[in-house]
Amino acid sequence: MPANGRIIQNIIQGCDLVMSHITHLYHLSALDFINTTTFPGMAPWTPSYTASDMIDGSTGLGSTLVVHYVQALEKRRKMHTAGALFSGRQPIQNAMVPGGVSTLFSSTYPLTPQSGTDYDMYGPFNAADTVSKFKVLLNDVRTFINGTYIRML
Repeated sequence: MPANGRIIQNIIQGCDLVMSHITHLYHLSALDFINTTTFPGMAPWTPSYTASDMIDGSTGLGSTLVVHYVQALEKRRKMHTAGALFSGRQPIQNAMVPGGVSTLFSSTYPLTPQSGTDYDMYGPFNAADTVSKFKVLLNDVRTFINGTYIRML
């Protein structure tokens, strides 16, 4: 497999893995540990059970976790966007093929078809723009993971 194909596959899979971890902790598991019965208007998220060791959702750590829950929604979206830069769409991407990926990058800006060989018919961004956008998204999510996600574990 070409080195660039392997690297892009790893980036796509890595974005999906990070998004999946954020989803699992905050959106699938966290609400099981927060007693949201004290929140006004939380009808869809009212727990079917409560336990004495659940975190009170209306004060202190509980309200902080709810804020982090909402922030995590944005971080999930950013990881989807970062992966989509290389795969065309996320989730359930279709860019990986045996031997690499179907994504092509150009070192030149997209021009018109009449301009000749510099025309990039495979996407709106050249490689430098894609990498730059990816770094911005990844650094934002990395800051959230290091400053919020890991500290809460």
